[in-house]
Amino acid sequence: NVIGQEFDPTAYATAEQAYEKSLSDYGTYLQNKYNLSSSRVSLEDNKKNLKKGLKESYANLLDMENTINVSKANIEVKNKELSISKLKYDEGLMTKTAYDKLVLDNGDLETALRTSINDYNTLKNKIQKPWLLN
Repeated sequence: NVIGQEFDPTAYATAEQAYEKSLSDYGTYLQNKYNLSSSRVSLEDNKKNLKKGLKESYANLLDMENTINVSKANIEVKNKELSISKLKYDEGLMTKTAYDKLVLDNGDLETALRTSINDYNTLKNKIQKPWLLN
């Protein structure tokens, strides 16, 4: 109460409501500011996780390349061994069953190589075009 002025309850109630509204608006502002900061942190975490996943996928891709190269070399060696075994079989120094087993084992190696190449190509596509594969 200022000296010489009357107390006006309506003006006081209006001022109080305006003050409560500004407090409410400020609380909403702070909540929105917190939500924005939280979203930024979440976005940064997702970005870091995606980069980490991409690096791991690339490392796996390089590992698969090495595995494929080793498999190709093994198949070349096994093919040479198989040709030697064919000569042994033709000369009667090896049974048909033993020779057939070597042929099947060689076929298994080639199937494993094709599977590795397919896995490699799939991973390569996931790295190059992640939007195509879910």
